[in-house]
Amino acid sequence: MDSSLHRLLHPLELDQWIRLQEVDSTNDYLMDSSLPAGTIVTAGKQSKGRGRSGRQWREAPQQGLYFSGILGWEDRPPGNTFSLAMALGLLDALQNRYPQAADSVALKWPNDLVRIQAMTENG
Repeated sequence: MDSSLHRLLHPLELDQWIRLQEVDSTNDYLMDSSLPAGTIVTAGKQSKGRGRSGRQWREAPQQGLYFSGILGWEDRPPGNTFSLAMALGLLDALQNRYPQAADSVALKWPNDLVRIQAMTENG
């Protein structure tokens, strides 16, 4: 990982992790609550997740990990820099940890990781 990306991602201070079986949207869940910075919410399924520009989000049930977080940075990265960096970092970590599956996971712009089989099945 280059030094600028390392500085961007370090340190993530996550103090609270909320795990849900199902939620309308992890992002909406956080925005509708008064949870503090350092909170991450994950879900096994999102029923009303959205893609870019409000597009409908299609998913295979129980085939993904959906999460959102609240970060309390004063010097936050510009635009989508952080979410793209997180997706690239996670993709790199998965490909290094599971080299046999390296060719079956891809980045779907701007910040989603997908199984290539699922990407071709769902468009």
